[in-house]
Amino acid sequence: MNFSVTEYNFVKIKADDIIFIVDGNQVKDSIRIPVDEFKTIEVLKGEEAIEKYGEKARSGVIIIIKKDK
Repeated sequence: MNFSVTEYNFVKIKADDIIFIVDGNQVKDSIRIPVDEFKTIEVLKGEEAIEKYGEKARSGVIIIIKKDK
């Protein structure tokens, strides 16, 4: 998994083996989100992740909802 906070308070996400969903859309490559834009973060693992997102979610799913602007 590649999920890091940069020196300018951005979270940098690179979708490798874990599925990242941001505001209902799957991150295909990479994305940067300002930390102060996060509303919620949810982690799905195991059977719950596979049930909802299929076999590709075997390594887990991170669901991020950003604050309304």
